[in-house]
Amino acid sequence: MLLALVAAMALLNRVTPRFGWEEASLEEMHDDVYVHQNLTNRAYREYAAGRPGYNASLALEWHTDYIDSYLYNPLFWAGGFGSGDGLDRLKVATALTHELESLHFDDLTSGEQVASMWTRYLSGCVAGLYWAAENDDVAAAHNILGAAFHAMQDFYSHSNWVDNADRRTVTWHGATAQVRGAGPLYTGSYETPKHLTQKPHGRVSFECSLLQASGVGPLVDLVCGPLSPLYRQSPCQVYERCGDAAAVRTSVLGVELPRGLVYLDPPGIALDSSWQAEIGRQLRDIPQGDPITARELFARAKDLAVESTVWWLRSLEGELGRDPVTKAFWQRVVTADTYGSRRAQFEDFSRLPLLFVGHGEYPPSGRGSDWDWYLRLQIRTSSETDSGTNGSVKVHADGQTFLLDYAKNSQAIVEYNDFSTGDVQSYVVGPLRRLPSSITFEVEGNDVGDILGVIWDGFVGALETVVDAVGDLLLTLIGGHADHVATRKLLWGPDELAGIGPEPRPFSVFLDGDSEGQYNVYGTIRRGPDDGLPHRHHRYVVRLDELECWEESFLHLGQGASEEPFLLAALVNLADPDPQTRVNAFRTQPYPGVGRRDRVAIGHEFTAVVPDAVGMLALPMSVWESDHETAAERDRILREFAGHTEQDTRSWSDRLIETVGATFGSDWKLGGLRAFAFTRAPFGSRAATVYPPPGDAEPIERWVDAGSRLEIALNTTPQWRTWDLPDGAQTILDFSALAESAFAAGDLDDATGLVQAGADRLRDIWARHPDVPFTPVLAAVAAWRGHASRHHPHDVPGQVAAARNAWLLAELVGRHLVSQPTPPQAELTALAASLGPIASLLTFGTPDAEPSAVATRLLCDVYDRMDGDHRIDIGVAWATLSLRRHETAFHPAVADRDAELRRQREAAGEALAVLRPVVTGPGLASHPAPQLRSAARSLRLLVGTATFGSGDSTDSVEANDLAQAVWPLLDGDLRVEAAETWMGLALRHHEVSFHPACPDAKAEQARQRAAAARSLAILEPVVEHLPNPAISDAQVLQAAATLRRLIGLATFGAPTSEPSERANARAQQAWRLVAGDRRIDRGATWTDLALRHHEISVHPDCPDPRAEQRKQRESAAHAVTLLLDVAADAAVTADAAVATAQRRRLDDELRRVQGLLIWGLADGDPDAARLRRLHERVGAHLAAPGGPQG
Repeated sequence: MLLALVAAMALLNRVTPRFGWEEASLEEMHDDVYVHQNLTNRAYREYAAGRPGYNASLALEWHTDYIDSYLYNPLFWAGGFGSGDGLDRLKVATALTHELESLHFDDLTSGEQVASMWTRYLSGCVAGLYWAAENDDVAAAHNILGAAFHAMQDFYSHSNWVDNADRRTVTWHGATAQVRGAGPLYTGSYETPKHLTQKPHGRVSFECSLLQASGVGPLVDLVCGPLSPLYRQSPCQVYERCGDAAAVRTSVLGVELPRGLVYLDPPGIALDSSWQAEIGRQLRDIPQGDPITARELFARAKDLAVESTVWWLRSLEGELGRDPVTKAFWQRVVTADTYGSRRAQFEDFSRLPLLFVGHGEYPPSGRGSDWDWYLRLQIRTSSETDSGTNGSVKVHADGQTFLLDYAKNSQAIVEYNDFSTGDVQSYVVGPLRRLPSSITFEVEGNDVGDILGVIWDGFVGALETVVDAVGDLLLTLIGGHADHVATRKLLWGPDELAGIGPEPRPFSVFLDGDSEGQYNVYGTIRRGPDDGLPHRHHRYVVRLDELECWEESFLHLGQGASEEPFLLAALVNLADPDPQTRVNAFRTQPYPGVGRRDRVAIGHEFTAVVPDAVGMLALPMSVWESDHETAAERDRILREFAGHTEQDTRSWSDRLIETVGATFGSDWKLGGLRAFAFTRAPFGSRAATVYPPPGDAEPIERWVDAGSRLEIALNTTPQWRTWDLPDGAQTILDFSALAESAFAAGDLDDATGLVQAGADRLRDIWARHPDVPFTPVLAAVAAWRGHASRHHPHDVPGQVAAARNAWLLAELVGRHLVSQPTPPQAELTALAASLGPIASLLTFGTPDAEPSAVATRLLCDVYDRMDGDHRIDIGVAWATLSLRRHETAFHPAVADRDAELRRQREAAGEALAVLRPVVTGPGLASHPAPQLRSAARSLRLLVGTATFGSGDSTDSVEANDLAQAVWPLLDGDLRVEAAETWMGLALRHHEVSFHPACPDAKAEQARQRAAAARSLAILEPVVEHLPNPAISDAQVLQAAATLRRLIGLATFGAPTSEPSERANARAQQAWRLVAGDRRIDRGATWTDLALRHHEISVHPDCPDPRAEQRKQRESAAHAVTLLLDVAADAAVTADAAVATAQRRRLDDELRRVQGLLIWGLADGDPDAARLRRLHERVGAHLAAPGGPQG
């Protein structure tokens, strides 16, 4: 088949013109009509105008044009056979199909994909040129430029860019974001099925006419047949369709095709020639009334392609001109021709520089993978004999695995062994999320464990046959002149051999001939020197030291006669491929005069070279007693003994040798490696050699055994080449948009990885271009902050992930802004608005508030750089952090609660330190009302957090004093807020009184009651005059809740209940005015009062405990009456979830009050019967079916 294929291709080469035509008929083809060649020529002449000595045009034209030839023309591949290039061209055409397809700007369905490919082509081109410069390889640079030029030029003829009149006059790189986004953007479908949002490219073929002419068709049937490597390649699929009359057209939409050409359905939008433009013009979505003609459209696409190519040449001159070395290299690139090295760039697998531009997912997913890391690996297999492998070589990097195999898509007829002895291959692997610190090579070997088990069992069985049969067989050979005593064997399998080292390991074998005598053989086995052995082979030395007569034969026993024994031994090396040496046999001479317990020396050594992990050795031995046989007869016994052993083990030896080949054929010796790392981002891209390290050019020359791995450390801190694309700033938000897509899909880690990657690249670009705008990034910060807020508090993982993404960007912008001498105020203001919420959302629901602390410190720095007085904003930020610390202290997974509470008080102290001079200093009233309101609310918060967890309430007193100074300055009636602040201070005094470090608990409780009295004094007149238009419904609810708290705080620690009774009366009045059914709240408030009376009744200074207990029971009765009324309602609410929650709360309150109803109740009490009935009703409710709840 292969010879026929070669002959067919050679013939085709003689009848075929060059592929790559664009406009002429087959008879008129000449160099001027190759459009890519023409476009590159025009661009180069414009770029090089007025520069003498610029001679690189032909090389650049060739590489730009021949991308098509290597991908789409089987006739050009056939030319490789006519020119002596053999299978090289065919191999690359089949191996690099995907990479070559990706250089045509086809099959893209969105502007996002288009932008991604522009970035890949341009940034990959820069990475490749830096690599070529490092290797002083001008021919490689021409190949890289040709690949980029081809893709850039195809964009304008394969996309709908020129359909829009606004885009028609400007190149991609010259267009603003608004122009780029002016309507849908796609490129025609060619290799992939048509998408709903795109139109076909259109497919034209001259093969149908040419390949069916002059008797060539049958040969093409062979070339494209099922056994051919080209069977499923794109050109052969086209040829197959040539036989489909329904698909083949010679005119399309009224356009006659040039002579000798056919068109394959469906028609498409491509502007690859003037006559194709006539078809494309009709199919494109050009607005009605737009007068542009097909030829004008084609000319416009070509002009834009030339303009883009010129722009890119000039851009590269500026980029490489930043360094004297690369500047000099660029000068050679644009002036020198490389005719002799052109095809090697495509056909030599150690080169393939176009992979810098063409490698990657295509069409791209739009997830920004090109911004990640790639590694170009040039791998040299050692030249040592048998260093190549027939196994699959994989490389592991950054948690991913890549198969290094250019033949994985090829048919068997041209299977390509990537790792033959002495070969050099180049691969590009990626994308990788980060530059790995190492890569690991692995050779996938065959699992021979089960096979070895079968062989071992068969080997052992064969030797048993030898042992059983050898005695009878050999006796017949010598006519009974020698007496057979016994035959035994000793075996060493792969595991036993692996455990044997250079120190001799003794063994003994007992040969029990019963009445014929008993003997021991003593010896040792050790691992010998490995000099000159193949890879993974070891030499073993088996030494036979002594033969001992343990018991004489029965015939000689007691007769004074002596034995004359001799020993036969054979070392069987089952993996030895040579049958002549596989069994190494030996015999001793007869030993005269050997009696019981006598030992005689043997002193013989066997050696065997055994492969690791699969080798097997056996040592069958046979003792004989000499009886006047000749030496020749003993030699014959030995030969037959060895022959029988070899014959019975031969089949198992063959199987083991086959297994050795399968196992060891996968072993691979890595001779050398060069690794070049690069990214292809719009900005902040980097490239450098990461292996070998600087100054280390030594070869690796390391074996990678089948199934094992070899790790190679990479240099992660090389001298990076860095660059930004000229229009890279327009893609500044790409990474965040991609991350939001991942976040919406639930891939939180992927989203954060994308944001982190984008932040890293922004940091790089801002280091070199501080004028890049902040506004888009601030918009991304606000978007992520919004995501976090929407997930709070029901989805803590989502909230934290979104807040972390917002923080990654906010921190980057913030630190950059505050480091500037005069940061822009609008950006500072926008950042501060997002940083405040972010600081809390970063850690809410987690046991670590430190990230919130870091964000708060940055927020304070931002406020510090803003115009105006932002001390209140800074104080609010610190107060908010103190609350975050307080909540974290009570997270079940917090590491150290006391330490977190200490940090809470420290943050509160920072807030007080900032707010104190603002409130106590002059001009407080001049601050904006929103700032004053924030200050008052923060000070109310600080009343609690300033001292919580300590035994000193001093700072809380100060926070309350400062808050009381601010509340009156605010618009509206804020007496309820002032009273609530006093109540907060009372609560703080109450809690401090129980702290172990409190110096005077009674004094602290007196302060508690005094603060509660101030609160009550404010609220009583407020509630008395309700309803009041100046007091909102929310404030009425706030007043009721505060009064309920005051029931306890107003009298705790005192023997009187009068202030608590006043607080309850006003609370009941307020509850009645709150919207909704508040009977449970009212009942709970009565229960609080009942509890207060109960506690006072046991106070040592209570003047009348019985009277307090009567008040306790009456208050409890009020509570129970309200609560049982609620229980009697058929439906508390129509909402089942709310009803369940209300039932639980109702039952909890009834349990809490039940005992207070009858505590201290005497039988003669006039209210005893009524109270007991209420008590029984509570019990009956709690015991009823379906209850109690909770």
